Amino acid sequence: MDSLCENMPNDTINALIEERIDSFKSAFLQTAKVLFRDDSKQNKLKHPGEFGTYREAVTADFLSAFLPQRFQIDSGFVVNCDGGVSRQIDIVVYDSELSPPLESRQRQRFFPIETVVAVGEIRSALTRERLIDGLHRLSEVKRLREGLGPAPTKRWWGLTNRNYDPATISFDQVFTFLVCSHFDCDLSLSMKSTFDEIYGNFDFHQRHNAILSLADGLLHYCGAGHDGVELDASFPVAPVSGTRFRNKWIRPEGNEYLPLKVFASNLFMHACHCTTAAPDLGEYSVTGKHHFVIDTPASEVT
Repeated sequence: MDSLCENMPNDTINALIEERIDSFKSAFLQTAKVLFRDDSKQNKLKHPGEFGTYREAVTADFLSAFLPQRFQIDSGFVVNCDGGVSRQIDIVVYDSELSPPLESRQRQRFFPIETVVAVGEIRSALTRERLIDGLHRLSEVKRLREGLGPAPTKRWWGLTNRNYDPATISFDQVFTFLVCSHFDCDLSLSMKSTFDEIYGNFDFHQRHNAILSLADGLLHYCGAGHDGVELDASFPVAPVSGTRFRNKWIRPEGNEYLPLKVFASNLFMHACHCTTAAPDLGEYSVTGKHHFVIDTPASEVT
């Protein structure tokens, strides 16, 4: 009986995860096309904007199953207190306990970078042009994290004695990812040269954490561990040392669930350990030169 109890949780959780993956892939790849396909149109889609919104929604629903409940998912713009504003981002994962509901009259949402733990872009067929656009959007968000204002409110205990540094400490940086149906560009020959060219104007630590193709697998990183064994990594640089990791491609052949399981696990771990802070809204709203008048204490009034 004890042996049965030991084996059941793994089998049960594994079955639940695979069920989630099957539902997500079906909705993203099949249902979306059935709902929005129109063969009479040149791009084969009716209401392309709603088609994209639907895929963002099913992706957000899938991701929510692998995040602690305090994290919420929405779309919108990421901002910092220095006036930086990202382009519109498809998926923004933020700490709802720290993030104020900032919204314009046009219902556009704005998220202080201090509360954001992950951002993602959703694409259909990933052409080289769409790859470049998506990765640049994500890297621009990472740039907004360079000067986190207030002292961290929530930080992994293992970083207690380390200063905040998103360039070398992965959990001080936002997790960025791109999800697509399939690759429509050749990434098999030299991922290094491809990404070196795409990221020409960005620092290495500002590169993506993951590129997930539902048909082709997961692109992330790997590096040598302390014992020389190659280890998978969900960030481009090694923690603390800043050593650059190599690109790694996990293909679905042999285990179609593995790429999505690794991706979901990496996102969960990063969200749980990511540094966040309560934004100082005064820093966001006070601009320009100001004059202040301080009342004289009553004891000094003559």
